[in-house]
Amino acid sequence: MSMKLPTRFNELLARDHGLNSLVLNALTLVEPWATDNKTVFFPEYTDHSLKHLEEVLLTAEGLILDESWPNLSSEDAAVLVLSVLLHDCALHLSEEGFFSLINGTYRSAISVYIPSEVGWPELWEVFFAEAKRFDQRRLMALFGDTTPVASLPNNKLELTYKHRLLIGEFLRRHHARLAHEIALGGIPGPSHSLTFGSADHRPILDLAGFVARSHNMGLRAAVDKLELQKRRVHMNCKVPFIMATLRIADYLQIHSARAPGKMLHLKNLASPVSRGEWKKHLSVQEINQAHDDPEAIFVDANPESAKTFIAMRRLLSDIQLELDHCWAVLGEIYGRFDAFRQLGIGIRRIRSNLDNPAQFELTRKPSYIPQDFRFRTASAELMDLLVAPLYGAKPEVGIRELVQNAVDACLEREDLIAKGVIPVTSTPAENVVVTLIENDDNTGTLVVEDHGIGMTPSIVENYFLNVGASFRSSDLWRKNHIVDGHSSIHRTGRFGIGLLAAFLLGPQIRVTTRHITSSPDSAITFTCTQGDESLEVSYCSFHHGTRIEISLNESTTRALHIEHKQWDWYCLAQPSVRRNAPALGEGDLAQEYTVPACDASLDGTAWRRIDAEGFDDVLWSYEALEGWGGAGGDNSVICNGIYICQGPYSAEPLVSPSLGIIRVSTPALVVYDPDGRFPINLQRDEIAAEHISFAKELAADVSTYLAKRLVDAFDQVEPIVSSATIAQCVDPRIPGLRNWAYGRGPLAYMLIAKGGIIPADADLLRRANIKSIVIDAANLSANVGAYLCPTICDWAECYCISPAVTDSRTSRAGFLRSTIGDLGAYGEKGFFTGLNIAGRRIVIRRRDIVDLVRPGSVPKRLWTRLNVEQEIGEWVLLSMGDVPALSLDLHKAVGELKEHKAFGFSIIYFTESANQQEPKSEPAISPFASAWLSLVGSPLLRPRYQ
Repeated sequence: MSMKLPTRFNELLARDHGLNSLVLNALTLVEPWATDNKTVFFPEYTDHSLKHLEEVLLTAEGLILDESWPNLSSEDAAVLVLSVLLHDCALHLSEEGFFSLINGTYRSAISVYIPSEVGWPELWEVFFAEAKRFDQRRLMALFGDTTPVASLPNNKLELTYKHRLLIGEFLRRHHARLAHEIALGGIPGPSHSLTFGSADHRPILDLAGFVARSHNMGLRAAVDKLELQKRRVHMNCKVPFIMATLRIADYLQIHSARAPGKMLHLKNLASPVSRGEWKKHLSVQEINQAHDDPEAIFVDANPESAKTFIAMRRLLSDIQLELDHCWAVLGEIYGRFDAFRQLGIGIRRIRSNLDNPAQFELTRKPSYIPQDFRFRTASAELMDLLVAPLYGAKPEVGIRELVQNAVDACLEREDLIAKGVIPVTSTPAENVVVTLIENDDNTGTLVVEDHGIGMTPSIVENYFLNVGASFRSSDLWRKNHIVDGHSSIHRTGRFGIGLLAAFLLGPQIRVTTRHITSSPDSAITFTCTQGDESLEVSYCSFHHGTRIEISLNESTTRALHIEHKQWDWYCLAQPSVRRNAPALGEGDLAQEYTVPACDASLDGTAWRRIDAEGFDDVLWSYEALEGWGGAGGDNSVICNGIYICQGPYSAEPLVSPSLGIIRVSTPALVVYDPDGRFPINLQRDEIAAEHISFAKELAADVSTYLAKRLVDAFDQVEPIVSSATIAQCVDPRIPGLRNWAYGRGPLAYMLIAKGGIIPADADLLRRANIKSIVIDAANLSANVGAYLCPTICDWAECYCISPAVTDSRTSRAGFLRSTIGDLGAYGEKGFFTGLNIAGRRIVIRRRDIVDLVRPGSVPKRLWTRLNVEQEIGEWVLLSMGDVPALSLDLHKAVGELKEHKAFGFSIIYFTESANQQEPKSEPAISPFASAWLSLVGSPLLRPRYQ
């Protein structure tokens, strides 16, 4: 056997053949296990091989004072050696051993020191449920990425590297318990367990296992589990002394040999935690006792980074605290007894070259500053500094934050009831009541009261009063409300800064709250004033839930009365929110609008639904909130029942982006966001992203809606150029449709072609093989334009109107520039520049050329691109590019233009290649074109009666 026990332990064990035999048998079992060092669930851990066990034993021998050895027994040696062998043995567990634990096939005997515990299968189930709730920071720390935890396969061959790291985290948490159980029940295996000894050895193995377990407990807490009369000596073993020796000997294994640098260069450690541990070990250059203080050890380290420097200082501080604790406990138990007073360990202090950062920086000259730089807050001063910059002078925002918290509390209560965590509780008809009271002196009081889950003192201290700390991020909240990695409720609060906003209403807030699991007389109440450093909290009686009262000054009270619609934030039916302002008359303030609940039926409503990954439900509409006069409008954005903002340009669905003629505004959006993915800014009044994640899905569904509405509007319209048809092409009166794009004059949505009507979409025009489009510079309101000229209208292959070209120079110049086209900072601008244009023609009066071709109107650099093709009296035909022979009776056409006082018209010609009806490789088409073709079957809409 290659493992050698230290001499003094051997000498003690030699006095008792039975104990010596037990230890030798344990070595026989552990040695091949540790020598192989296949820590299959801890591939990134530092060394825990047989060498590590030998070093812990040697360190333990060296720690024990010379004068202590005469007081030690064979039992002391046996328990210490066995506990060293056991303390980290869980790290060597095999796959079969792990599955025997969680499948319930491994059975360990009951210890006399620990009461019955939850079984391993249940323990794993609880852990895995927590693992599925790991946030991104925790996932990154354990695995080096933020991919959520996947389910565990039943076959060890299917275990991924990430599965093994996850199992390792589970075993790490419970490795001390498993060490104890292995002492009693043996090493878990595929079919049976390898035991350390016979039933006769059970008492000493139970004690050794308990000592091994104690290294992961507080020493005093471990000692307290021994019977009072057996704490000094139990089974002829000085248990507290052995416990202290084990924990200090294990703690001191921090030298670099446990994390060889060459291995770190060869292995790419996935876990940032593991990388940090290896770097700490690698930083240790020497450990010795050659120090002025004979009871101290000195650690010489050279950390490679400030992060490792701080981590090493923290580790050394923890060792010192452990030394202090051990000496204190040993003094309490043995100090008053002469027979045991000599028991002690040879180290009281740990010193290091890191103790003085300034000296370390001077002597070692690291590339970093050895200081712990981190974000800190100025407590009460921070609230004063942040309230106004975050929200501005908007007291209504404070009401929003309080209502959000109240609604969330009610949702949490209902969720726990639905899951059977708490019993059903009776509540008033209104879950949340907001009351605005006016006092005789014109000041006021705002009261927001809910019958939700309430708060415990701990939640108040750690989250409610902790600016920036969201209870939603706590493990308790995630345990209660996260299922398979997703929230089971739609919380409206998100950032943990609601208390800041409440101070917009007034400088003092009174809070009364009781958690639903607390008794009625254990509620708490307190008053907090902006700028307070500490609070006085007292007990009271209260229903479950929370009431917040804020005193308002005269101006705030008046503002809230006058603009009471400005604090109408809530948009759902349940949980119910009632607003009441007695000074405004009898009755409640009406909730302006109620949107459908998540997954509600939309039959009979103006809402439509899309599937959006990561969201429970997304609804949209152009009609449901038309004319909403409160905080929102017909393009309001509502997230989890709370109004956020009016839909920004960034949320506009891009239904036909190539030409930009068919454009829609941002619709009203109702988003049910369980996991806080919807990008809302800190003030919760804007969408904080250039594009929303479900933009494609929204554009596709809006396109379907728009195509159907256009078909309904035009399916019986005769495709001829007439005033009525043109007016409908310009304004089909479809909610959400708008006609404007930067750099392009306004054009009609629909074009009139031979045999049908076609939307102004590039992909549809290509598929219709449109070769030319006549663009009429008309003024519909003045009844002026080429649409009154039969010669032009009958000749045009495809007619499009620019309906608002007035007599103003700016308007006429804009039409000419858009016809000619120009290459600007944002790309080419002009009519139909999303298509391949072969050439252009313009018919215009000569006097307009003189009037418009000047700086500030139509630059000469643009005009010189045109060639005079023909002159007919006061009219001129100009062209550019590749244009075909003109078959139009131009003399007759200009006569009609003159008769109707028209400005003129232009013709856009397209290349054949751009308008192939069946391209060889079908390119992606616009969402609108896709929806139109799916509905109509062709680019052209022909009248239903044909």
